[in-house]
Amino acid sequence: MHVKENKLFVAEALIRWHHPDCGLIFPGDFIPRAEKEGMITDIGWWVLETLFEQQYAWQSSGTPLTNIAINIAGEQFQDPLLIETTDKMIKSYSVPPDKITYEITERDQIDLDTWSELVHHIEQKGILLSLDDFGTGFNTLVHLTKAQPSFVKVDRSFISTITEDIKNEEVIRGMIFLSERLGFCTIAEGVETKEQLNRVMQLGVKVIQGFYFDEALPATQFHEKYLKVPKEMY
Repeated sequence: MHVKENKLFVAEALIRWHHPDCGLIFPGDFIPRAEKEGMITDIGWWVLETLFEQQYAWQSSGTPLTNIAINIAGEQFQDPLLIETTDKMIKSYSVPPDKITYEITERDQIDLDTWSELVHHIEQKGILLSLDDFGTGFNTLVHLTKAQPSFVKVDRSFISTITEDIKNEEVIRGMIFLSERLGFCTIAEGVETKEQLNRVMQLGVKVIQGFYFDEALPATQFHEKYLKVPKEMY
């Protein structure tokens, strides 16, 4: 949410497994197993196409699109098929590329030469880039000099203790300063309480993500709540 303008700024596509016997299963319970079994890229391709399909469906129904971010695992990000598949999706679904953001986590160990090359190709396609978990990886500053992400997300581990640890607050302040000087939009993720919200706003963060605003919603509910144009506007 853009708290200064009080409106949706960008959304994030999150995966949930609705199991017929076990009910709702969260990614933390099945993604590690998928990574271990070598299935993470298969899941990634499915999520990517599902996102393009959903954006196409909304666009076809006349719904104004918002930018939606999707997490790209390190293994998938380094897959040569990513650029080819991205190009195919853009052409097949006619979704404006600037309505899609690829989110790369700082924790993924990605070769810097590979990182630079792939980021260049992704930006050429018009897809936006977001650097997630900012401040948690060893190559944070190097990644920033090798790419021009549209968004930089301050990791939730810093946000969760912002009201308890003054040092954390100063670290976040430094991240915001660096991000803005380099021309990136800073997003504070993992905001869950009013106190956390007030504190990050005091530090100058304008775009904030977290369960304070809403929990993860199915596409239909997200559309009804955030995208649907009121009837009186027609």
